[in-house]
Amino acid sequence: INVTIGFYEEFEALKKVEGIKSALAPMTTVKRDGEFNKLPTSALVPGDVIYLRGGDSIPADIDYLDGDTMSVDTAALTGEPFPRKVPNSKGNRRTLAGCMTVSG
Repeated sequence: INVTIGFYEEFEALKKVEGIKSALAPMTTVKRDGEFNKLPTSALVPGDVIYLRGGDSIPADIDYLDGDTMSVDTAALTGEPFPRKVPNSKGNRRTLAGCMTVSG
């Protein structure tokens, strides 16, 4: 009886943990087939157009296409104390995964 109860409790706990993981999965606004949709970050593929706003985490290494100049906090990767502008005055349009969009 004790083994059965233990198995049941462990099984229920694992189901709850999986539910929490799926609820906390990072989502990204992606333009595919001409429409913007929220998709799990794990579903991104090369060629996706990503819509970013201030406060969003950058889900993958990206090239900036269009829009207002954005400020990106790269401190987590490079240790730079100040956000950098993308695109910058040298024309660099690349932003790396794991950075945060401060504004733009």
